[in-house]
Order: sequence, then C-alpha cells, then structure tokens
Amino acid sequence: MSDARPTPLLGGRSNRVWRLGGIVVKLYGDSHANPLFANDAAREYAALQALNGTAFVPELLTSGQFEGHDWLAYRHSPGVTWSSGSAEVAALLGRLHAQPVIPGLPGRCVRQCGDQRPDPVHSGQLRQCR
Repeated sequence: MSDARPTPLLGGRSNRVWRLGGIVVKLYGDSHANPLFANDAAREYAALQALNGTAFVPELLTSGQFEGHDWLAYRHSPGVTWSSGSAEVAALLGRLHAQPVIPGLPGRCVRQCGDQRPDPVHSGQLRQCR
C-alpha cells in the first residue's frame, strides 16, 4: 500500500480540489449561486465527456457523491500558470468556440441573444440572457 497522501490544490472559489499522483479529485461545495458560472458537477461532467480527446480538457475518470456533495475525478494535466501570449490564448479560445454545442448544457444565451453574446461585466445583460 502506498504512503502517498492527497495534496490540496490552490485556486477556485467554491470547491475543494486535491491531487494524488496523476489523479485530481474535485469535491463540489454548496454554492450554486455564482452569477457568472454555475457550480454544477453534471454540467462539468458533460463538458469533460464532450471535449474528451480534443486536448482542451483532462481525461474524466469517474464521479460520485460524498456526504451529499458531488465529486469528479480526472487525470492531472501538467502545466504552468498563464502569464503572457494573448494571441495563443485567443487562438485556443477560437478553437474551443468552434467545437459542437455540448448537449445538456444551457444554451439560452445563444437562443435568446443570438450573436449578441452577453458581456459578463454587465450583469444585467447576463441575467437577461439566462
């Protein structure tokens, strides 16, 4: 049996995340009220499945519940914190937005607002498109 212990990972605001070797486990918190991004394990699971093999997301391993909280486990993706190269980020976002719409995720902004996507800085406009 291994003596390895999970290491808490930094970042995030609503969830707790640990790494154990090549596996990351995210335990979702109680907050689903984030006005910009839903904190929803089912939606993240759907996105990870849909984007599997695109190099955008880590490989999803499994999911479950612990003491009433959802969790996901996926492979760790090594990397560094982004600090420069906005052209590369723009190109990556362009490739991401060119992917097919993910079934089961909310698409109300696209349906209601068409090509006039809401500006997240203006929360009134964001609420209007939800």
